[in-house]
Amino acid sequence: MFTRYKIIISFKELKQLVEACLNTGYASVDFETNAEGIYKDTFKPTILSVSFQVGSGCSIPLQHFDESVKEIPWLKWLQYFGRRVVENPNIVKVAQNFKFDNQIFVKYGIYVRGTVIDTMLAKYLLNEEKPHGLKPMVAKYLPEFADYEKYDKFETIPWDKKPLEPLARYGCMDTDFTLRLALFLEKKLIDKGFYNLYRNLIMPASKVLQDAETNGLPLDLSFNDFLQDKYSKLIQETNDKLRSVRQIKRYQKYILEQRKQVYIDKLTQEIEELSGDPKKAKSIKNREDKISRILAGEYKTNDEKKLIEPVNFNSTKQMVDLLYLSPKGFKFPIVEYTKDKRNKPTDNPSTSEDTLIKISDQDKTGFIKSLLDLRGLDKMNSTYIVGLRELVQSDNKVHPTFLISGTTSGRLSSRNPNGQNIPKVMVNPDIKKQFIPPSGKLFLTYDYSQAELRILAHLANEETMLEWFRTGKDIHLASACKKYHEDYDKIIKIYEDEQHELYPLWKKRRKQAKTINFGVCFSGDTEILTEKGWQRFDLLERGLKVAQYDQNTNEIDFIKPTKYIEHKNQKLYLHESKCTNICATDNHRLLIKSTKRSKNYKEVFIKDLRGVKGYSPSAGKYKNNFIDDNITRFIAIVASDGNFFRPHVFRFCFKKDRKIERLEVFLKNNNLIYKKRKTKRYTTFHVKTRGTKFENQVEKYLTLSKDLNIQAIYDLNGEIYLDEAKHWDGTITKKTHQSIVKFSTKSEITANIMQLFGILNNKRITISKVNKLYRLHWRLKSHNETYVKWDFHKVNGLHTVYCVQVPKTNIIIRRKGRVMVVKNCYEQTAMNLSKTLETSQEEAQQFLDEFFQTFPKIRGFIDKQHKFMEKHGYCVSLFGRRRRCPNVYSDKYGEYLEALRQATNAPVQSAASDMALFASIIVWEKIRKGELPPMKEVNTVHDSVYQFIEPKYITPDTIYKVWDICRNPSTKKYFGFEINDVSMDMDFTVGRTMAEELPYVPGYDYNKMLLEDFDEDEYYAEHNKVIDIPIKEYPKEFKSYFDESWRKR
Repeated sequence: MFTRYKIIISFKELKQLVEACLNTGYASVDFETNAEGIYKDTFKPTILSVSFQVGSGCSIPLQHFDESVKEIPWLKWLQYFGRRVVENPNIVKVAQNFKFDNQIFVKYGIYVRGTVIDTMLAKYLLNEEKPHGLKPMVAKYLPEFADYEKYDKFETIPWDKKPLEPLARYGCMDTDFTLRLALFLEKKLIDKGFYNLYRNLIMPASKVLQDAETNGLPLDLSFNDFLQDKYSKLIQETNDKLRSVRQIKRYQKYILEQRKQVYIDKLTQEIEELSGDPKKAKSIKNREDKISRILAGEYKTNDEKKLIEPVNFNSTKQMVDLLYLSPKGFKFPIVEYTKDKRNKPTDNPSTSEDTLIKISDQDKTGFIKSLLDLRGLDKMNSTYIVGLRELVQSDNKVHPTFLISGTTSGRLSSRNPNGQNIPKVMVNPDIKKQFIPPSGKLFLTYDYSQAELRILAHLANEETMLEWFRTGKDIHLASACKKYHEDYDKIIKIYEDEQHELYPLWKKRRKQAKTINFGVCFSGDTEILTEKGWQRFDLLERGLKVAQYDQNTNEIDFIKPTKYIEHKNQKLYLHESKCTNICATDNHRLLIKSTKRSKNYKEVFIKDLRGVKGYSPSAGKYKNNFIDDNITRFIAIVASDGNFFRPHVFRFCFKKDRKIERLEVFLKNNNLIYKKRKTKRYTTFHVKTRGTKFENQVEKYLTLSKDLNIQAIYDLNGEIYLDEAKHWDGTITKKTHQSIVKFSTKSEITANIMQLFGILNNKRITISKVNKLYRLHWRLKSHNETYVKWDFHKVNGLHTVYCVQVPKTNIIIRRKGRVMVVKNCYEQTAMNLSKTLETSQEEAQQFLDEFFQTFPKIRGFIDKQHKFMEKHGYCVSLFGRRRRCPNVYSDKYGEYLEALRQATNAPVQSAASDMALFASIIVWEKIRKGELPPMKEVNTVHDSVYQFIEPKYITPDTIYKVWDICRNPSTKKYFGFEINDVSMDMDFTVGRTMAEELPYVPGYDYNKMLLEDFDEDEYYAEHNKVIDIPIKEYPKEFKSYFDESWRKR
């Protein structure tokens, strides 16, 4: 089978190979390399294999180490082949993952022309389910050649050491089998109707993404060095914190003794076994010396040094022993076991993050929290700091690999690095800040706004939705107006006037109309107030009661949610200020009133809040039967300045006279027995509580490390506690007309509980961490509202979002220590609607039916997609992609429902992604033609595109042209459809790093952004001047930029 594979060893044979390609019109090509990055100085292509007909193949030696080919002028030969074959438009080029091979051609000045068949992408279109690799395809379609890479154990030899002959044979088999598959798959593409999609979208997109990979992302190496140092210190500090825990010290001592004993026992046993043989005297002496050294505390050999290694927090085996098994460990209950490849439980206790969170409430030492912190720091450092540095090639750039075939949904993915998983700016701004543009350039980023919802409106041809997108109407109020046959322009005036007599009616009607639209909601790192304190939404323990707020009475109570909500692939919007921090979807609602005197809050969508100023609730009143106020005060005193001395005795030690006097007055007023001792520097009190009302009370609410427990918020009067605490570890300062209390504590737990004392007693309290202290700020007077100037900006990427539903529709959330009362989310079910509106399920169902009568084409679209899926087993997107779901015929109901979900979800998702991809192709083409100024695409995440561009080209006409292409690319010409009933709008941002996302300002001189004294405040002032000018008005508002081409300017 190998007789027709040949190594080219002369220029004459090379010319014959070129002639053969010209004769057949095909050239299947494949580079083998030394496995280094293409843009590293150490990169070497070792051979180029070529097949011009089925069953034949030739390998051109390039930079192979074999002595027989070292004298070959490899670059001259490669370029000769490139000019006559690769650049010949009459020869069809074939490859598996041509994007890789073509980057090597481009590296050496060879530019492909003519038709290309990429078998990997062809197979992906025909069947989107993985694998798409050459080896699995050969095994499936050419089974007689399966496992060809394993001949003579070829796969066990490193790529940079593979001998020439077997390497050439392997390369020729690659190109031969790729050519065979290409002829088969190309016919399949034509027969199945995918060829147009393949030629006009997939292959051009591959070229655009190849350029993006070649362009690369420069990494700020000095900032990366800074981050490596920063995270090394953070990791070391967290390690030290873990090792300072008393149980860890005890366990460490125990396992060291255990290791030594096991080692000594092993040596002793070996001595006994050797003692009967006089010839083994030297071996016996050697083992006796080892035992003596160990007993003396000397460790010389590697085996001996392992005996004194500290606890390894990254060792699963040690963590299982420490957490669950060891008598000197924590002895936590085992709540979960690991699972095998078949998803069946094993006998190994789990130490996963989810499992640790489940048992964390039993950990009073803070060990689990610190362990999770360490894991997070390790992952961040190894993946996005040290890991990114390892990906940097010789040009100081990271060159990601973009995968058209990476997902079944049609969305792009990437690796090295995975752009979709890079932490968002709101999570960790350090990571994206490492990516910088080349000198003299900026990032220009644009992404689609609500692309999938616009696609849905188009696919369903739902006139009301389309009209909403065109005119910017409030869809909820507009649907209510349609139901009640009222004019929207008339009703919107009523709705915006709280004093109007019909305002309550239309407020209710609009509220009903909202139920059909998901208020899908908050980022996973947002916390919600529960009966156990703050819990992240993405880690929320189901079944817990959560706090709900009554906006009419200002009261707070706790209740189990009626619904848990989680949705993937949502866009988030972030607002950050000194007192507020919210990250949510733009269809979420916040409570706002324009003045403090206003009686009622308005419910306003985040998307409608740009530049709005007003007051929002951030605290309320929790009513309960609290314990004696003096006991609460004593607990506050102990937590701030006391110590547990012995049972029922507390010790206080002060320098300050005011504290001495205050404590003494308190003790006397409450008839507490105490001993007072005074030295030159300190005054010490020993206070006994046995036999008094204070007995066992402090111990009930404070741990030995003086952390408050969650029961305190239910039993202690928080207002009294805060009033007392401010006299001990607090200071009071005057700001404007208000007195501000500043309180510091080392305990995060206590800080969180004290914040809850405020939130539940009409005091807004903020928390910030400074070094190792948690600092709390609150006003002396009741202050349950926050004045905010709302300014949300979009967070890059798509995210999983969360929320709950409660009867009173308001929940209390926190993010980065900032608390806010917000609306919860609605879902369109009769049961949930009836609870929300306090009506019967029959009435709620009636309203839902009426809603779908108002929007019949949405339901019609869903029904149509379901029927198509059930009939054919797949669904089709606008561009012609297919999503195959054979599980629609499954006997398992859950699999059947998932297939129906894909029937409506996949066509919308893939069409939105393909729209962005096709627009990128047109932008790329117009840049090459000179119709757009020079830009280089360097990254794409879902429907966001990142370009490098010189500041002088960031002008209104450039933005308008890109926007005009993206909002309605010429799909009619190539794919037979056009979205002309709704505009696919874009958002544009500019930045000096990937982390900086400043909204585009038309007419601004972007050369200023490159100056050291660039003023961001001045930038936003300019932005506010033009914020209301839509992009479609740029030709009229900024006419001078459109009067002549960018080249002339």
